[in-house]
Amino acid sequence: MGIGNADEANELRWKRGTRNHYEVYYLTLNNLSTKTGFWIRYTLTAPAQGKGDTCFAVWFSFFDFEQQDKNFGITRKYPTHDAEASSRPFSLRIGANLLTNGALSGNIAGAGHSASWDLTFEPSPQVFLHFPRILYARQFTDTTVLSPHLNTTFTGTIEADGRTFELRGDPGDQTHLWGREHAREWAWAHCCRFDEDERAVMESLVAKVRRFGINLPPIHLIYLKYGDRECHLINPHEILMTKSARRLGEWFVNARSATVRIDMEITCRNQDLIEAEYFDPNGHRAWCCNTEVGSALIRVYRRSNPFAAWRREETLTSLGTTHVEWGARTQSRDVKNKLIVVD
Repeated sequence: MGIGNADEANELRWKRGTRNHYEVYYLTLNNLSTKTGFWIRYTLTAPAQGKGDTCFAVWFSFFDFEQQDKNFGITRKYPTHDAEASSRPFSLRIGANLLTNGALSGNIAGAGHSASWDLTFEPSPQVFLHFPRILYARQFTDTTVLSPHLNTTFTGTIEADGRTFELRGDPGDQTHLWGREHAREWAWAHCCRFDEDERAVMESLVAKVRRFGINLPPIHLIYLKYGDRECHLINPHEILMTKSARRLGEWFVNARSATVRIDMEITCRNQDLIEAEYFDPNGHRAWCCNTEVGSALIRVYRRSNPFAAWRREETLTSLGTTHVEWGARTQSRDVKNKLIVVD
């Protein structure tokens, strides 16, 4: 499996006729001038035999930090004959909706809502790997994730329920994931616009996954880049040293290596969230609660050696520009805003 460049990283892993597979391309981005956020997904579900028909889908969700009653999410399914993909260069078309390494366009309407988008984005020079490279070759878990464009900027126009949003170099990311089964439980966060450092980027993930039918302990993956520093805490001992506590709307993380410590507080209001239902190819269900207008407080500490005292090096804050998701195998009782399936 190639992952050396964006075309290889984004290549559709599904082969026509294959069963027991799902695949997702998602983009999350903010329009800074209006304090809004967007979650756009191009997806495929190929159920196990007897569990339904293979189909593609397009999702669009809108979040307004200041007018939460405007938030909505809708999705539409497409048959496989209405989709096509190419690898060199990468492109994916689902109906009239297109995604490439550098552009996306589409439209969706129904349930009293409508949206369209026509955007370009700056391709990233390097693919971001959440796991050590060797694990991608061995398919360590039932879900694989990487970000061809972890920290990019978007330009163009989005229309949502009659409102037009002009993006002029606004921040966001594009990620690709695929596999046989969603994680049993997870939390994910991303931010590429902090008040103190516009170049900083954070990507965090904790997931409970299965391997060979066995539930593994939570896996934490923490990445933070700020100034001329870069921290990617994915070594086994760093994963074991990472602690987190989470509940819907709150996620607290303490991650460390021998000489770096990262404390994170990631939050949002329940009204900021949209709940979506996921289906595994085997027919099992999961639910995620997502927002693109969450907030984050990150404190970074360093020490010269494992026996020295910690000293705070950096503080980063994000108000309404953090992308965050909580996922579980049970539906939330608190999130009223649901992703709507439209015809």
